Amino acid sequence: MALNLEALKRKLDQLNGTAKGGGNRNENLWKPELGDHRARIVPWTDNEGQPFKERYFYYNIGSNPGFLALNQFGKPDPIQELINKLRNTGDPKDKEFCKRLYPKMRCYVPVIVRGEEDKGVRLWAFGKMIYQDLIGIFTDADFGDISDPTDGFDIKIKIAPSPKKSADGRSYNDTKVSCAPKSTKLCDDSKQAQEWLKNIPNLEEMFTLKTYVEIKAMVDSWLEAGAPGDAPKNEAAATEEATASEPGDSPVPNLAQKTGKGNKKKDLDKAFDELMSTDETA
Repeated sequence: MALNLEALKRKLDQLNGTAKGGGNRNENLWKPELGDHRARIVPWTDNEGQPFKERYFYYNIGSNPGFLALNQFGKPDPIQELINKLRNTGDPKDKEFCKRLYPKMRCYVPVIVRGEEDKGVRLWAFGKMIYQDLIGIFTDADFGDISDPTDGFDIKIKIAPSPKKSADGRSYNDTKVSCAPKSTKLCDDSKQAQEWLKNIPNLEEMFTLKTYVEIKAMVDSWLEAGAPGDAPKNEAAATEEATASEPGDSPVPNLAQKTGKGNKKKDLDKAFDELMSTDETA
């Protein structure tokens, strides 16, 4: 079999963060700032006609930013196994601690931002509330498929500071979405429109999927330190760019008794061996 030099070059671009449609995550993500915006949703070419892709991330695990949950891809997941174990103890404190472990959903949709067309297609990430609002627009008979390149509609996005604060005292922004009243083309230049459709960033290339062993080691270290960290972030604050939580005073409840841990790694390994022996799933 001949050496595929083009594939190797693409891989090198990915590693260097210069791959087209992948590589540099920040360049391929649209993060709208305060103010009014207008964007056009671009249809995925690999999503069975669905306009959105969902991904689940774990946050606040040690000093790590958000990372993908393995179980969403049908893979063994040490954090899900720990959740199952604690959930079945019947201890209210364990169930409360599980809330810190549950993955958070982020939804992704390709967009062309009006006024920034020169930047090409980027991915917009958001949480449950915006997701619900956009599905409502898609299913509204007055609009239909708003992502249609010829007969679709632009989306209006308004971002303003929220007067409220989250339960953990964080400030965040309110995001409102609505549909433009008139149908328009994705682009008057059909060639440009086709170019955009062919160059949607590859979501799979934007995040590295950690292995079971890597995540287990991360959780081991976190638990040995007493699982310091803040309570789970609210939906608006929990983004794929989440920073690590500051050390706090929230130890794992009753974990020493449940694992015989005593701050010893070998005991944690034994506890995880027990978790792996169960057939429970999420």
